[in-house]
Amino acid sequence: MRQKRARRFLDSEGLRNCAGAVALALGLWLMLPSGGLFAWDALLAKATVLVVIGFGGQLLIRVAAAEREAGSVVWLLMLCMALLSLLTVRAVAWLPGTYPQDWLGPHAMLFYAPHAFAPLLVAMLYGGQLAMVIGLIAGVALAMSAEGSLGVLLLSLCASAVAAREAPRLRHRMQILRALARIALWQTPIVLVIAVLSAHRESLLTVALQLAALYLMLLLSGMAVIWVLPLAERATGRTSQITLNYFADLGHPLLHRMALEAPGTYHHSMVVADLAQTAAEAVGANGLLARVGGYYHDIGKLSRPEFYMENQLCAGSPHDALPPNISRMIIVNHVKEGICLGRLHRLPPPLMHMIARHHGTSVIRWFHHKAMTQAAGQTDERATEAEESHYRYAGPLPESKEATIVALADAIEAASRSLEKVTPARIESLVASVVEAKWLDGQFDRSELSNAELCAVRKSFVFTLTHLLHSRLAYPLDDQNRDTEPATEVPDEPAVPS
Repeated sequence: MRQKRARRFLDSEGLRNCAGAVALALGLWLMLPSGGLFAWDALLAKATVLVVIGFGGQLLIRVAAAEREAGSVVWLLMLCMALLSLLTVRAVAWLPGTYPQDWLGPHAMLFYAPHAFAPLLVAMLYGGQLAMVIGLIAGVALAMSAEGSLGVLLLSLCASAVAAREAPRLRHRMQILRALARIALWQTPIVLVIAVLSAHRESLLTVALQLAALYLMLLLSGMAVIWVLPLAERATGRTSQITLNYFADLGHPLLHRMALEAPGTYHHSMVVADLAQTAAEAVGANGLLARVGGYYHDIGKLSRPEFYMENQLCAGSPHDALPPNISRMIIVNHVKEGICLGRLHRLPPPLMHMIARHHGTSVIRWFHHKAMTQAAGQTDERATEAEESHYRYAGPLPESKEATIVALADAIEAASRSLEKVTPARIESLVASVVEAKWLDGQFDRSELSNAELCAVRKSFVFTLTHLLHSRLAYPLDDQNRDTEPATEVPDEPAVPS
């Protein structure tokens, strides 16, 4: 049964109302009409527009972001982006003299407004849909600040559309320049059309300066995104593709240590990563997040790698000399150790989520069966210690699509090692049995995966495992001997030319 999530401070109605009131006051101050506070009609009109923008933006966010994280945090982020955009424009307008208007003409605000900052940052954290929504809200606020300028709105919509398409796929900081170049490519015709349709005949030099100012502001917006991104990730709990790509490096100290101290676990994690990425991409989830989660999900085994079968080189096992209850404590502890190591190395929240939940509340079957066997015919106290509840992981259950896929890939990869003869039919039967057992055990009760997506994940696992565990034909013995013999006889003495 799905449990109720604890109500966080950022989700409270009081904070939302206070933030809205503060944003309304700041917005009115930044968009103060030329008549000041005495121009009450213009002030009232702009206040009404800001209220409509706030409530409309909240409704659009609820429609565009159905996932659980996108609540009041995104709404607050929307307010911050709109206010930052207004503040940047006003900061330039408040400079001494009339510098922008002298050089850029009457439409100077078109070119020093940070059109790309808000959509780029939001797209890298929340995806393209929310970037379009917040870019639209910020564009309307900028247009109102520019006395209802249609050009400001068009440039903002153009930047939002390109950022929504490009930013979620960025994996390196330098690729932000590529996104900015494409934004500039689409904004340039808008600037030229505005110059042609303007009532004031602008010279070619003025148009060139306008384009240069636009490109400079795009470059500054990109630099601001790079600087603000780590702070925004920490504030929102989200992780961009750029950060995930950093942790995907196999030279990371944790992965390098795993390769040296627990090579069996390292190989297991690589296979889990392959399975998880392919399955995640099959259902439209974040494939890179699933792959990186597969890399790090078992880092807790580094504390005692010799107690896990994939790292045992000898025929015996340390668990043979231990009671099942002690073995259970050692196995369960690798989740806690993984969380500690993850915090020590500052892994992002989605990876910590996978480390903590990749076993859910599943049963450690081997040691539970061993405990049941030893408790047969024993006292009631021994029978109580062998109950199934004592041999379950503490949880919690996986929730996100990527975490559920990693948990399934972990269980299926481990189970595939027990196949004596690898055939497509046996792999399909194995995957189906593991998925069904997890389903019946309630491990998907809080998962975001639908039944159709779970079916697609299962098919992806079968396809990938069939190719990873493929068999090879045995070479004939005489072929092997022929390969070891020289192709021609080597003469004892060099041949004498005739």
